[in-house]
Amino acid sequence: MEEPKSTNHSCLFILAFCIGLLMVLQTPAYPGEICAHGIDGQVQDKGADATYTGWGIDYDVAGTGSWLQYPIQIESGTRIKAIRILFSRSGTHYKDGWIRNVHVYDGNRRVKSFDNLYTGKGDPNKTINKVLSMQPIQFHNGIGISILPETKNVGGLKAIVNMEFHAVCVVTSP
Repeated sequence: MEEPKSTNHSCLFILAFCIGLLMVLQTPAYPGEICAHGIDGQVQDKGADATYTGWGIDYDVAGTGSWLQYPIQIESGTRIKAIRILFSRSGTHYKDGWIRNVHVYDGNRRVKSFDNLYTGKGDPNKTINKVLSMQPIQFHNGIGISILPETKNVGGLKAIVNMEFHAVCVVTSP
């Protein structure tokens, strides 16, 4: 006995709906941006005072901190036009904490350096969403983002700035 055609159409409709829903759920929150969660970073100096939490890395910095390394997975050939870093600072001297340098790697080759940034220095905002623009660069071997936090080195332990890294992202270019 042959099934009614309306049943076949209903199954196709449900299948198409499910495929469409899957495609929507896999779309990034910000089109053209690929992010690593804050907790994905690794502190280069294993003796550094860093705690990995559900929202990222909680890192107490006094003076020049240790580099934080963030891997970002991409398809070979992806072009990147900017880096975005979302971080917060807390503590009595939070205005005295900043990001000094950011280095960008394609595999083991450094392709871009943002040095002497002082991002956040003296800024009254505790949370900073910093975008570092650059000429588009095509990557082939994965992206490594290295971040060097720093504080005003006055007062020893009293001058510790609690820096919280929440996300490190790359903005793609067509």
